[in-house]
Amino acid sequence: MSRRDLKVLLGALVALSCTCCAPEVPAGPSVPSVGQQNVGQQSGAQQSGARQSGDAPGANTPAQPVLPHFTIRGRWPDPQRLTYRIEERVGPLDANEFGAAVSRACAAWSATGLVTFVPAEPETKADVTLGWRRGHHGACEPFSADSAVAHSGPVRPGTFVHFDAGRKWVADAEHDRDGYSVYGTALHELGHVLGLGHSVATDAVMSTGFVRSAPLADSDLFALQSLYGGGADEIGDLRLETDGGDLLGTLRGVAAPGLSDFAVFDVDGNGCDDVLVWRTDRAANGQLMIYHFSSGAKLARTTGPLVGAMAGAADNLLLHTASGHRVLLTTYKNGRRVARHFDQYGVLRGFSAHLIGKEVLAAAKQRGNVRQGDLDGDGVRERLVAVK
Repeated sequence: MSRRDLKVLLGALVALSCTCCAPEVPAGPSVPSVGQQNVGQQSGAQQSGARQSGDAPGANTPAQPVLPHFTIRGRWPDPQRLTYRIEERVGPLDANEFGAAVSRACAAWSATGLVTFVPAEPETKADVTLGWRRGHHGACEPFSADSAVAHSGPVRPGTFVHFDAGRKWVADAEHDRDGYSVYGTALHELGHVLGLGHSVATDAVMSTGFVRSAPLADSDLFALQSLYGGGADEIGDLRLETDGGDLLGTLRGVAAPGLSDFAVFDVDGNGCDDVLVWRTDRAANGQLMIYHFSSGAKLARTTGPLVGAMAGAADNLLLHTASGHRVLLTTYKNGRRVARHFDQYGVLRGFSAHLIGKEVLAAAKQRGNVRQGDLDGDGVRERLVAVK
């Protein structure tokens, strides 16, 4: 089997796989429910460094966590009318309680105004179905094989959210601590359905490790706005614009001012440039995030964080060699150079700096890292602009 065939096969397997979430901590201390607190609000004790959603645009430089706020696993072409159906399966919780908790989670995401979940009409196929499963079920990782209490399918019509019927559940953690929260878990898994990956922000609904019944945090909103638009420009945002200055989209809160750098570069050689954002401070250990785009220069997915990919206290230069290699050249303050190249999967591999060539290196140094390119392969260049 060729590497190309292997890549296609792996892509197919990923598309069929479930996103498993393992909040192995039963519903803990009471936290505000969405019904009690507006979406996007947070208490001061829960802050992880993300800016408050009510701050005036550009008012202050937001504090940034060491790792990125969010990751992306896919997108819907039009998220404004996503239909859902709650399956009629016997589970450990009363059917009415289960249905009400799931519907409330759908309403919480819809309240952002960026997406809309609506109940599917009878005898129609829903975009997402939600229901109970036990043990082995279909192509998904069987429940009880690991610590996952729920999982979701790929970001596409006909996807699903499964809840482990072998666990003890309650409708909402705020009302009963003796079990997992259907509402909090549905809120998290529906985030995956919408295209959000996991977040390292401790107050985020999309964080790992806990079943949360908290309101959507800034990290969750940054991810949703980066995918589907919305929000106000603030320091730390990267705007995607046409050469004429028309806005195509915005990556929210991804570039900590004074602590990060960014560039446009085709990491996997597919003809579409990607956005690379990396931290330059030592605390972040050279982490790199790669943002990939689809037609219309719309954010489609992310790769990373790749910790140690970049050197904080060094010059990181992206260039193409005469032989077509896509190279990351790191030059340290003592003059030492380390070269690596991106393979066809966008993975960094070893490379000899001597193979770059003096003329190529001189031209790359004079040009520096570029901040414009063709993000969706349509032959039209887009540019990346930091909000100041």
